[in-house]
Formats: sequence, structure tokens, C-alpha cells
Amino acid sequence: MKKRIWISLIVLVLLAAAGGGGYWAYKRYFTKSTTSQTQTLQTATVSQGNILITADGTGNLLPSAEKTVSFLTTGTVTEVNVKVGDKVKAGDVLARLNTLDLDNAVREATYTLEQARLALEKAQRKAKDGTDLAIAAKSLEAARLGIVSAQGSYSSTLLTDITVELQQAKFWDDYWQSELGDAWLALNQNPNSDSRKIQYEDKGSRAASAHATYLSLQQEADNNKTAAQRSMVSAQQSYLSALSSYNDTKYSDPVKEAELTVLQAETKLMQAQENQQNATLVAPITGTVTVVTIYSGNGIVSDSTGSITISNLDTPEVRFYVEESDLDKVAVGNAVSMTFEALGNRAFTGKIVRVDPALVTEGNTQAVQAYASIDPPTQPTTFMSGLSAEVTVIAQETLNAALVPLEALRELTTGQYSVFVVKDDGTLELRPVQVGLKDLVNAEITSGVTAGEVVSLGTQTASTQTTRTTTRSSTSSQSQGGGPMDGGFGGPPGGP
Repeated sequence: MKKRIWISLIVLVLLAAAGGGGYWAYKRYFTKSTTSQTQTLQTATVSQGNILITADGTGNLLPSAEKTVSFLTTGTVTEVNVKVGDKVKAGDVLARLNTLDLDNAVREATYTLEQARLALEKAQRKAKDGTDLAIAAKSLEAARLGIVSAQGSYSSTLLTDITVELQQAKFWDDYWQSELGDAWLALNQNPNSDSRKIQYEDKGSRAASAHATYLSLQQEADNNKTAAQRSMVSAQQSYLSALSSYNDTKYSDPVKEAELTVLQAETKLMQAQENQQNATLVAPITGTVTVVTIYSGNGIVSDSTGSITISNLDTPEVRFYVEESDLDKVAVGNAVSMTFEALGNRAFTGKIVRVDPALVTEGNTQAVQAYASIDPPTQPTTFMSGLSAEVTVIAQETLNAALVPLEALRELTTGQYSVFVVKDDGTLELRPVQVGLKDLVNAEITSGVTAGEVVSLGTQTASTQTTRTTTRSSTSSQSQGGGPMDGGFGGPPGGP
């Protein structure tokens, strides 16, 4: 236990001695540091250069126009005049159908139309003269008189002499039938009487003759009455028909009906002529044939049977996409520059011709879809649909402008700027300027300064630190001789 206490005391003594020696060394060799600050004016020379506000995108080359045509009528293909890769002009004949049936349909429709036009002219003349109505009125009057005549004939038939004859025949028929009955009774009373047999036979013959005469006259009377009735019915029917025809003529419009017939005939002729024209397939635009699915001998039954596609690759367009954040840079009329890897990354120029009104999804991101034309190249170029393109939209640009770094601008009020111009004598002049385009580095100055002048960018503060060491002598320390700390540090070079 005592041993541990002595060790602790020794450690404390040594630490105290070390602390005292450090303080003595600090007092003997004193080091002092001082810091000074200086400000340096930063300047820049007004340069002359360009500012471009751009947006980058990617896309593909497309035909500026593309049309697919097919036959709109049925028939058999007799000729196909093009193949894929052929150059055609608008109006060139691409293919034809057999037109025999179509030609016949046109001739038939033409004949029907001419007949309808003749009927119309006739109706117009009659309407002008009133002929149809006058004829219908005469026919109606004749039919009315026919009824009167038929009624008279029927009445006279009932009052003719044949009725008296029929009554007389009826009388004699009844008389001889009665006499025959009496003779039959007398014969039955004396069946063996020859005279009564003769009387019965005579009266029987007279009764039969009288009855036959009666039946003949009765049949004749019935026939005459029936004929008269039929004539009267026929006259009534003729009157009703004449009355209907008269009303139709009076209240209808034959000219209008004839005009409608002509219109129908004209429509049929136009349809037949259209079918005839559709049998010849022509190029709707100038361009290159890219698809042919119509072949000679094919029977065309619908527009899906075959077609020919023509693409205009002489003046193609580029459909491209830019990020949604660059929407403000994409507008119709803005210039573009583009390159195609397949064409050796040659630079082509053009301008935006349209911008879709809705964002699209491209590569899982929202993008602006736009189309740009391509200016005619200076050397022969083969454009192919689908070529990949790198596109740069030039939203704004200024060329050969006076440029200053953005740090030189001092905004006094909103939109009002000035710069400090460094004069030859080193003084500063605050000068108002008009600012044009700005990019991330420079600003265009349209008035206020010119290229070559020097402007201030502000001041930069620089700090400088100075260290000074002084040696101090101590008599008391030297008189003490070389203590344990003196031997630890030693003196500074050159002695005290």
C-alpha cells in the first residue's frame, strides 16, 4: 500500500515539473501571429459572341405524306403498273380492272336517263297546255253518261214485251198442267177407255210444250236482266276509275314526279360512271411506292383485298420527342438542327411544323411530341423512313452580340440593369444597359457597352497571416543552471 502511494507522488511531481518547464519555454521563446485582409477588384472584358437557347431530343424520320389506295369497286385486275421502290407522280395509273360490265352499266344508265328526260319534257308540255286534266275531265263525263245509259238499259230490259210473253207462257203452262191433271184423273177412273188415253196423251204433249216455252222465255229474261246488271256495274266501275284518274291529275304534280324520275336516273348514271372511274387506280400524291399487295388476275371484292401505298420521302419530316421541362422551347417555326447516324452524322437544318397538343409517354416518361421539316440538302441524300435522328431545337439565338458575364449585372429594379465600367484611370462608372438573351454564363447587352470595354465583377477579399517569433532572456532561469527542463528543450539556434 505504501509503495503505491510513493509511486503516485512521484508521478505528480514529474507532471508538475513538466508543466513548469513548458511555461518557462513559452516565456523564453514567444511566438505571435497576425492576420491582414486585402480586397482585389475582379474584372472581365466585354466579348463578342453567340448565345443559343436550345433543347435536345430524339426521333425518327417519317414521310411528309403517305397515302394508301385500293379499288372501290369489284372486278378482276387486268394490269399492275408499279412495284415497290418505283417513283410515281400524282395522277399516274397504278393498276386497272376489267371494265366490260362497268361500261355496259354506264350505257344502260345513260339510256334510262334520256327516257326520263323525254318523259319530263312531255309532262311539262301537258302541264303548260292543261291537256291531261282536260282529257281526264272528258273521260269522267263519258263514264258518268255510261252509268246513265246502263241504268236505262236495265230499266228497259225489265219493261220489254218479253215480260208479257213470259206471263202468257206462264198462263198456258199452268193451264195445260191443270188439263193434264184432269185427264190423268179421268184415265184413272176408266183405265181401259181409249178416248181417255188419247186425251191424256194429247194434253200431256201440250203441257210439255207450254212448259218448255215458259222455261225458254224465263231463261231469256234472266239472261237479259243479268246482262243489263253487268253493264250497269261495269259502267259504275268505269266511272269510279275515271273519277280517280281525274282527281290524280287535278291534285298531283306530274312534272314533279317526272323531275324525281330524272334525278334518280342521273344518280344511277353518276354511280355507274364513278364505278367505271374507280376501275382505274391512280396515284394520289407524288412519291415512292412502298407497299404493293395488288396483283394481276386478282378478283377484287373489297378494299381489304389489296392496296398500294405511296410515301413522300423527297420532303420528309422528323417526329421527335423532348422532355416535358423543355415545353417552352418547342414552338411552331423554331429552327432545328438534326443528325442521322446512318447518314454519317451529317448536320441537316429545318424548322418545327407542328406540335401535338397533348403529352405522350416515351421511354416511360412524359414527353412533348413535335414534327420538323428538313431543308433541301446541299448534296444528294437518300432518306429512308424510320431513320433515327438526334434533334436540337433552337428556341432563341443571338449572333455576334456583346456579352458580359452574369456576375457583372446589377439589377436596380425589376428588369432594369446596369454594370460598372472600369475606366482607364481605374475608377468605376455605373452605366445602365439593355439586356437581351441570357444563358447560364453570359448575358447579351444590346446597348450600354461595347465589345472590348472592361466591366467589374465585384471585389474579392484575400486574407494574409504573418507569424513573428521573439526570444526573451531570463536571469533567474540562467542562474539556476541546467535544470531538468533546460536539458529537455535546449536553447534556440544561435544562442539566447
